[in-house]
Amino acid sequence: MISVKRFILSISIFLVISCKKPQLLDEPLARQLILKTFSFPVLIEEEFNLNSFTTAREMKALKLDKRGYVCLNAHFFDNRKRIVFTRKARPFLGKISVKESFWSKNIYQTLKLGVLHFERISSISFSHDGHRAKIRFKVKTQLTPFYPLRTNPDWWEHEVAFYFSGYSWNYEPNPREEFMGW
Repeated sequence: MISVKRFILSISIFLVISCKKPQLLDEPLARQLILKTFSFPVLIEEEFNLNSFTTAREMKALKLDKRGYVCLNAHFFDNRKRIVFTRKARPFLGKISVKESFWSKNIYQTLKLGVLHFERISSISFSHDGHRAKIRFKVKTQLTPFYPLRTNPDWWEHEVAFYFSGYSWNYEPNPREEFMGW
């Protein structure tokens, strides 16, 4: 049975090789490049501990199904397995996937804030060609004058997008949205 790390690495290598001509990029070089760049935060067939959720509302907020899975809109996965995002991925995200040397300081801080607060991540998606990825975060807005009096402030979804180029994931600014509440 294929291991989680090997599966993710295989997918990553496939994406790198598909970006360049095969004769110019062999598998060892692709593996080396992938290990130096962005490793996307996915786990396969991992489950939440459903006993830790006290209400159905908490499960619904995290988009959990009856089995406790969070499914991602990703096109490159084995039909016999689902790519899921779980709480176990949180330390993996914070320490391995996001490397400050490959990101600007502001983007790194934004991502770090998002992954430290797992409940704020609402969705992760990939484009059909696998060269673009989008992460949507729930962010708190303080643009209402009644904010100090409210126990449940409004939450907005903020989209952070990336594109794969030059053997690495690069931040893609979205001019349609503003950075609020970070």
